[in-house]
Amino acid sequence: MLWFPRRVPHAVANLSQEPCRCITVVTPSGIEYFFRGQRDYLTSVPAGHLPDPQRLAAVPGADLRRVVGPPLTARN
Repeated sequence: MLWFPRRVPHAVANLSQEPCRCITVVTPSGIEYFFRGQRDYLTSVPAGHLPDPQRLAAVPGADLRRVVGPPLTARN
């Protein structure tokens, strides 16, 4: 279980080759629209390719969530 306080930069990624699921509880509500937009875009990104930061920034609600770094990648 993880807890992220408001306005604290953080990142979450599945760096394995296996699918994973994440259960999230967020208050106040509304972020689900942002997550759906991310999902819709990220499922269109071919495997092995990094997401386009400009397209991620166009997801509804992204203007309220500042990107503070590049996408996470596995370390060798």
